[in-house]
Formats: sequence, C-alpha cells, structure tokens
Amino acid sequence: MRLKSPTDKPVHVALTDGTAITIGPGGRDVPVGLRKAAFAKGCIPANAKAEDMAQEVAEPTEKDRPEILRDALKKLRDDGTPLTGAGLPNRNVVSARAGWNVSAVELTDAWNSM
Repeated sequence: MRLKSPTDKPVHVALTDGTAITIGPGGRDVPVGLRKAAFAKGCIPANAKAEDMAQEVAEPTEKDRPEILRDALKKLRDDGTPLTGAGLPNRNVVSARAGWNVSAVELTDAWNSM
C-alpha cells in the first residue's frame, strides 16, 4: 500500500524492533508491518488529499461531560425551568439539553455541586 505524509514534512515511522521508514509527501510503498504505525503518525493513502481526511468534531468525552452538564443545568436554572418534587430539573429535559441520557446520579451530583 502506498502512503504519504499529509504535509510537506516527511513522517518518520519506527518500530521497537528497529524497523524504520521515512514517508515523504510524494508517497511510497509501506510494508504491512509498518502500516499501522504509519497511520498512527498521520500518514494517509497516497491517492488521498489531506483535506479529504478531516474528521468530524468528536463527541464529548467523559472528561467534557461534567462541564457540559453544568452549563446545561445553569441554562435551565436561568430559564426558570420548573423543578420536580425531588428539587431537581426533569432528567429528560436535562438529557435533551446536554445531548446524552443523563443518569440520575450524574444529575444529582451536578445539581448539588452548583
């Protein structure tokens, strides 16, 4: 398989067994054993353009979720959203605002931290 560097700078790929290769912007055949490492370093198929390989914005990670949830709760609080009998916003409303199915534990912890 022919791979190339996505930029004008060559990509250097090396394995722990000492096998190494340099892949430039012009592309070259890459042995099977080095392909995974080459892709991990950002190499792309030789017939592709770097712009074509752009990824969509990633979904929020677990690390982002508490901040997103707090922002959603603050917005709901500022909008005067009615609270349930337990003194919390409705979990379905919070889930819709946050973008995922918020658990009762997540909701309670986030609400209590505000």
